[in-house]
Amino acid sequence: MRRSALLGSAALLGACGGEKAPIPAAGFEDVAGVCGVLARTTYGTAEKPSIFETVGAGAAWLDFDGDGDLDLFLTNGSPDPDGRPDPSTLPTLYRNDGGRFADATRGSGLDRPGWWVGVAAGDVDGDGDPDLLVTAFGPDALFRNLTERGGAPRFEAVPAGVEDPRFGASSSFLDADLDGDLDLYVANYLRIDPAQARSRRTCDWKGLEVFCGPRGFEGAGDAFHRNEGDGRFADAKEEAGLDPGVALFSLGTVAGDFDSDGDPDLYVANDRCRNLLFENDGRGRFEEVGTHRGAAYGPVGEEHGGMGVDFGDADGDGDFEIFVTNFEDENNDFYRNDGPFFLEVSAEVGLDRPSRPLVGWGTRFADLDLDGDEDLFVAYGHVYPQADRGRGPGYRQRSHLYRNDGGRFLGAGEGAGPGLATPRPGRGVAFGDFDEDGDADLLVANLDEAPSLLRNSLASGRWVGFRLRGLRSNRDGYGARVTLAAGGRRQAKESHADGSIFSSSDARLVFGLGSTERVDAATIRWPSGREETVGGIPAGRYHLWVEGVGLVTPGAGR
Repeated sequence: MRRSALLGSAALLGACGGEKAPIPAAGFEDVAGVCGVLARTTYGTAEKPSIFETVGAGAAWLDFDGDGDLDLFLTNGSPDPDGRPDPSTLPTLYRNDGGRFADATRGSGLDRPGWWVGVAAGDVDGDGDPDLLVTAFGPDALFRNLTERGGAPRFEAVPAGVEDPRFGASSSFLDADLDGDLDLYVANYLRIDPAQARSRRTCDWKGLEVFCGPRGFEGAGDAFHRNEGDGRFADAKEEAGLDPGVALFSLGTVAGDFDSDGDPDLYVANDRCRNLLFENDGRGRFEEVGTHRGAAYGPVGEEHGGMGVDFGDADGDGDFEIFVTNFEDENNDFYRNDGPFFLEVSAEVGLDRPSRPLVGWGTRFADLDLDGDEDLFVAYGHVYPQADRGRGPGYRQRSHLYRNDGGRFLGAGEGAGPGLATPRPGRGVAFGDFDEDGDADLLVANLDEAPSLLRNSLASGRWVGFRLRGLRSNRDGYGARVTLAAGGRRQAKESHADGSIFSSSDARLVFGLGSTERVDAATIRWPSGREETVGGIPAGRYHLWVEGVGLVTPGAGR
């Protein structure tokens, strides 16, 4: 009933606001202002004299109050160039009230100043609501969700063994050892003293004087925390085989079953270093195989400035490709999964030349037009404000939508909609269907600016969605794979909230069906190893899929 009322309201009034809305333009429309998402981020000074001030900002979609729609959390930094906390620049928690957002930060427990960078959402204690891990320059923090259903937000930062003091960037919740709870991997960036970084010699970039980095700094080294099941985490990096033997400049991380053997592997995107692929042996012990598997370097063996990362079945063959965004004058890397090996084919699939003038950050595979294949979205933004004095796109850059056309990607151009027409200093991207109409909307966290809330009006096809609830598996169902047959084609997706960069997305699985009205069959493989198949699933709604029970309360959304 609640969902029907919401959709009726959206149809009459638009996604936000109280007046009758015009017919939305095709593509993406930035509705941040009219929806009340106004919080500006601050990471140091506008001049950006050091690399330290260019890293951030992130976002997370989560239903913190259990009322059935997606709320929003945004990280924030400080105006102090040394990273000292400032109470004037808090992170922001927004409550979703029927598609319009109300600031619920004060008194939530999340109203703590800091140099907060990234965020991951996951139910770490299995109590049915999402908790938040927020990375920082300084100790990371795990905020446990104590909110009563439908009540005022209440989060509490409790010592849990994850308070890593290094420069945290992105993080992934995953059930690495398949014991039914969520473990945590954190990508850390640099060992850095901001004051010393500002006083270092500058570098020449295309005839302009800019800050240097990251080469010349030390890598921070990543962290892996095993969930002990009693509210605490243990340092298990070496025990799990997740120490590559060298501290790299890690920025992006994503967990997924890249070899299709039923357990989560890990991919880490590194800045100016090789990328890492950790393969899981099924017992929570990993081996680094990125170079051997062909997923560590660019197309001719070069190191790239890896930032954002995601995976998806882009060619419809049932396994997952990996996509990594990179720095200017480099192509974004597209690693096609060819069984035991990956092949970098960005030029072949049309993703090489369009990315070279730009600096890529957050990214995600998603069927944004609901035609049955995975499209790609990338947020762009330079790190040097001095880029405005040079030739090229400048400091603020437009985000791009790449539509999938039979496994090849085409830039959508003006067809992406007015929301992508304005250049911004994009960073983290979180995907979530905040208006509950079945297509993926986007929140782009912009550096030192208000975010972009991009409502999706691309979709013309039908859809079906699944929210997963594990019983033997982790409650969020992270790592569960759903294979769907409909309209003579098969699609595969895996539930995860991580990826992109600094951000956490809605983990519900949405399949585009084109003109097909019903799903013939859907099979799920849970992290526990249990497999279930259901058929005759109606389109146009979200279904709750409970492990060992099947589909329940169809149409109940979250």
